[in-house]
Amino acid sequence: MAVGDLTTLAAVRALLQDEGDEDGFSDELVNDHIAAASGQITHWTRREFAQPDVDPTEPRTSERDEETTRDFVSVHGLLDLDPYDARAITAVVDVTDGEPGSAVTSFRLRPRPARNGVYMWLEVPGLAADREIEITGRWGWPQVPATVRRWCGIVVVSWLRSDVAAFSTSFAIDEGRMQRPEDLPRAAKQALKQYKRRA
Repeated sequence: MAVGDLTTLAAVRALLQDEGDEDGFSDELVNDHIAAASGQITHWTRREFAQPDVDPTEPRTSERDEETTRDFVSVHGLLDLDPYDARAITAVVDVTDGEPGSAVTSFRLRPRPARNGVYMWLEVPGLAADREIEITGRWGWPQVPATVRRWCGIVVVSWLRSDVAAFSTSFAIDEGRMQRPEDLPRAAKQALKQYKRRA
């Protein structure tokens, strides 16, 4: 399982088996497609669904959930966390004028209430534009949504089938030459639209 995977090898194997296509695809090839589909979904939705190196079917736990510091630039008192999602913020520091910076003690997380357990913006009253801000907190969704996991698997299966159709009706093909589509299928975009971050 790679960093940021939105589904698992076992889940894709189960989908392939349901469709009668369980044979002929190596684990390496399926995992490669999982990583690519996960990246496409993450990029298209501009959301941080997955926790690195954790089964996407498992919820986050405090034992594995370390705080991380990330850098942002302010826009008239508003910090857009795009493409990240924050579950909790523990420190906000203005480092525009260099280290160690000055702590920002008054801020509000938005939206309120948090949608899906995550925040997308930080509102800091009186904060000027173009300030360099370091934000420390716990990031990403509490768990990859079941819909996202399922559609990631469907995209992988779709891509695998396209590869086979393009090169051979048998499975004696050169996997190194197989090509994935560069975009998500329309049906996947429609199903995942509810999660897409608005520009």
